[in-house]
Amino acid sequence: MKNQGTDFSSAHSGNFWEKAACGYTYNDVWRLVQDVKDVNDVNDVNLRESSIRMRFKFEIPFVISLAESELEKHLVDDMILNHVVLVKRTIIDPSDEKITRLEALTCLEYMCRRWGSLGEQILKETSTLCKSKSSAWLRSTYEDNGLSRARYSMRVHDSKLEIIVRVKHANDLAIFISTFDWLCKAIRRRHHKNEATATYFSASGCRVSICTATDSQKSRLCLDFSLRRPIGRVTELEPSCWKHLFEYCSILEEEGFSEYVGPLGKGLEMSFNLMVSLAASEYPVQVNHSVVLVGYHTVLAPTRLEESYVQFHLHVDKEQQINPFNLNYGEGIQVTDYTRFKSLRCFVGWCEAAHITLGTQQLPITVKYSGAREQRKTLHMTGFSAGGQALSAAPIQAGLFGQANFSFLSHRLTFSAASVYSKMLCDVSNQVALIADVTARRSWLVPKLSLMLHMAHAWVVKNGLQQSTFSDPIPFADPHCDGIAVMEALEAHGDIAVCGHDNDSFTLRSLFLGLSINLLATVSLTERSRHNNLYGFEFMDIISEPGRGAFMKKIKIKPGQSWLALANLADAVIVCSEIGEAIAPVGDSRRKSACNILPTEQDYLAAHITCLGCLAHRAGGELVSTPKDSRITLSQKELWDITGEPFETCTHDAHSTETCWKRRSILQRISKKKKFHSLPMQERTPLSSPRSFSLNGAVVFGGHRDAPAP
Repeated sequence: MKNQGTDFSSAHSGNFWEKAACGYTYNDVWRLVQDVKDVNDVNDVNLRESSIRMRFKFEIPFVISLAESELEKHLVDDMILNHVVLVKRTIIDPSDEKITRLEALTCLEYMCRRWGSLGEQILKETSTLCKSKSSAWLRSTYEDNGLSRARYSMRVHDSKLEIIVRVKHANDLAIFISTFDWLCKAIRRRHHKNEATATYFSASGCRVSICTATDSQKSRLCLDFSLRRPIGRVTELEPSCWKHLFEYCSILEEEGFSEYVGPLGKGLEMSFNLMVSLAASEYPVQVNHSVVLVGYHTVLAPTRLEESYVQFHLHVDKEQQINPFNLNYGEGIQVTDYTRFKSLRCFVGWCEAAHITLGTQQLPITVKYSGAREQRKTLHMTGFSAGGQALSAAPIQAGLFGQANFSFLSHRLTFSAASVYSKMLCDVSNQVALIADVTARRSWLVPKLSLMLHMAHAWVVKNGLQQSTFSDPIPFADPHCDGIAVMEALEAHGDIAVCGHDNDSFTLRSLFLGLSINLLATVSLTERSRHNNLYGFEFMDIISEPGRGAFMKKIKIKPGQSWLALANLADAVIVCSEIGEAIAPVGDSRRKSACNILPTEQDYLAAHITCLGCLAHRAGGELVSTPKDSRITLSQKELWDITGEPFETCTHDAHSTETCWKRRSILQRISKKKKFHSLPMQERTPLSSPRSFSLNGAVVFGGHRDAPAP
């Protein structure tokens, strides 16, 4: 090539320029950066008088286009800045031992830490350029302390990021190379789709040459960077629980050695805010005198607290809601003030495989009486705090789990706030709850999600957040027949701020997660209802988080109420007072108003057909509108006896002294399965006459006053 302008072949810092003049490929960009730093700034006119063209093959536009189809726009706007990366570095400790350190950071956090204001500027400009989807040039200047360090233009063209830069010093060029190369390696698409989870190293190379500028026909330095497919699945990292956080991730390895900063924990290091965001564990719950951070599928449990860091272990249940009260936390640490963790570095990792030491020589035989005091079963609530203590008297102390924390998004994460919220709604929509109104002496079997939505509104009212009927921040569901309808009404509103603003907001998603955790806590503590005794926990205790804890309540039910068995099949049993008509007929299905209202003082239970269908489905059956059998299996032991005419037309008018509730045929019963009832040879009881009923209706269980006790 005939060079016009600068004569690169006669450059002073011959090593680098000779390679460029001949066309040279660096397999290691770090080596390229070192060669550039060795260029003599003072005598090298090539560097001062010519522009330098850099082209980077990168995958950021692909990642953005993928995110646009999955995320809301305001999340896409910040996803490049908040993209999570894993960085591996080697540290030499005081005893000259090499320590591998693995850290999770956002792109913005890393680039600001390493390259200061230039790193932040380049990251934001690249993000703006990629989202614009335009090939126009973006021109900019980098200044430091009022002095111009570099002038550059950048654009996205032919799936490449192209930069034309002019610098005065070789070190500034090295910084530009390092910054853009790191950014392109950090944000990668998934290449190994056939693997459920994988962790790979991301690498790049560069070819340096002398090319001719198309606009000026002058020769200039050209650097063409290439991305390699993520290389080598990471097997050298110890098995650790943090890997559950990622479906797929790539690791960037820093060259050289990092400064020793003190003792390190085990596993993946990160900030507290990033940790709770990646794990979607936004709720503090006090278990066994210590606080753990709970999500729908995850629990972060502190296991060790040092002066500069705190060690966590991640518990995961990907299939269903995790129960923090049933986990084995080992010795752990007793910390009730989790705000101490905010200023410390956090490490997630403990062990993925473990041995039982009971009955081995490894564990000394030193067991003694515990000396613990016997007490009644007590439920201690988690507390609905967006940043305060787990059992704080104040219901809202915003500041910790604001929504900004959940903008650390990547299509490679296992858990995200939105997906976990949707999964929670979906799971709960198929669950049922039994509500007993103690004052009215009547009960209801309803979708659990309907109960949670009612609790959420009650929480808003209790905390004075509702200025009027029309100012409740939480959406209402229309009258509905099942939990699916409630899920559809709530699914798009998880980020609604129930109170607070911006980073200090407490969202509907957080409130529902807290309610779900509290209701889950009641399950293992609720006694089985039997012998005319109904056991459950107080509605207001669930939403009020009393510091003293909540005692289980015992309600005496009138004899002859066979529906008591349904309490042991429900996913939650709640007692309350004056809840009103939890189930109501559609329109005036019965002409007399008294026939449209479930009687009080009778201990009847109204159950929506869809809730009974949920129980039948769990027992392996299906509830159809025209059953061929008068007995519907609800569990291994319980049957619903379809008796009489539960949907018989009402014949009473406003002046009638009779009501439908005096007809025996309207009341249903739960009976026990007889021994060997489920065998094929056992004769089934056919319905007295073919009948059909609506799957959107409700039936009433109970016994008449003169009915003998079973």
